[in-house]
Amino acid sequence: MEDTKQTEMEAQIVDAANKVFLEKGFNETHMSMIAEAAGINRPTLYYYYRTKEKLFQSVFKNIVSSFIPRVVDILHEDIPIKERLTMLMDTYLEAFMNHPNLPAFIIKEIKRDSGHLIKTVYELHLESYLNDVINVINTEKEKETIKDIPLFTIFFSLYGLLATPFLTRDLAEAIFLKPAPDSENSGLPFQNGKPVSPWHVAYDYKELIRKWEPYAVSELCSLLLK
Repeated sequence: MEDTKQTEMEAQIVDAANKVFLEKGFNETHMSMIAEAAGINRPTLYYYYRTKEKLFQSVFKNIVSSFIPRVVDILHEDIPIKERLTMLMDTYLEAFMNHPNLPAFIIKEIKRDSGHLIKTVYELHLESYLNDVINVINTEKEKETIKDIPLFTIFFSLYGLLATPFLTRDLAEAIFLKPAPDSENSGLPFQNGKPVSPWHVAYDYKELIRKWEPYAVSELCSLLLK
């Protein structure tokens, strides 16, 4: 029973820390903020996690382990490359929709201290996932199923495609989302009582992302496939 309570409390703390870290970044997050978000006092928080660094590692590991193993599994699937790319895009987009602040958080942490992120990856022994991904890419190059292009080009292209929709979300929602039927839209032309704009293509952001996804997959296929 005690073990169950401890596990539940740890999960409660990590969940609260996840929200605070992703919103504030490592430097601007204080343990008192996490304690408040978790609904506990600071002594209780320090009982479970003595340092902010250890808590950051737990949060980072939870996020990475929620989708990276699936990414590796997809890359090893014995199916055509295009199907793997579609499944890969699905997995990343689902992860980013579950953690919409993650791309901005990663960029903020890279600008703050990229060495800290890399150090965290190695301390959590997550580099094996990265090595596995690189090995799969090199194998596909040797089999000539994908073009022999530099790894950094794949990295920039994939993560540029994945991160941009979430980094520009506020602007994209303002431009491309259809207003709710009962909202006020005095600046828009109306037809039959409803606002009209050729830019409005979806009612929510998830729908907009799913409309965009096939074009993103097509971009990756153009980059990688012979």
